[in-house]
Amino acid sequence: VLAAPGLSCAPATVTGTPCRKRCNPSTIIRSPSASPEEISHLSPIARSTKRQVEEKEQTLTVLALEALPDVWADRTRTVQVLVNLVSNANKYTEKGGAITLGAEVCDNQWDPQGARRVVHIWVKDEGPGIAPQYQDAIFDKFFQITRKRDGRRYSTGLGLTFCKLAMEAHHGAIRVESDGQSGSRFIISLPTGSAA
Repeated sequence: VLAAPGLSCAPATVTGTPCRKRCNPSTIIRSPSASPEEISHLSPIARSTKRQVEEKEQTLTVLALEALPDVWADRTRTVQVLVNLVSNANKYTEKGGAITLGAEVCDNQWDPQGARRVVHIWVKDEGPGIAPQYQDAIFDKFFQITRKRDGRRYSTGLGLTFCKLAMEAHHGAIRVESDGQSGSRFIISLPTGSAA
């Protein structure tokens, strides 16, 4: 299962009324008191995935962040989404590989009717990649891909479906970027606090 312990996909917690909580994404990605050297150790996401990352001798790097604006987001749900994405990255990245978590503020290019400015938070892995023809379908329940080059079957279960529903409840979005050969970058987009 790709979900973190205690992850709830109950409709009442994911769909319905849009999120109206303000939070700062820097506190989602790292502890507010963390120095640049401590960010990778004090991130709530790093703490939640520490054991599985260590078991595969991987590195999880949380990039130092510039000041980010507040976003309209439920902090707990957003952390759950990011833990899920890091857990997926861990699952598909080979032993000794690297996972990177970062964020940036940018113009909203995904939803012309949405907020003008958004914060993108992303998780990058060194997994096998996702072919372009599957990049929308991986967010569907129980979607599976059988890769020709290794014959392995890759399943998304409900984890990415939860991520998509949670981001939609926040008036945000989730996308994946991958060349289909090596690595993927999953990006969640959240409207800035000024977009209320």
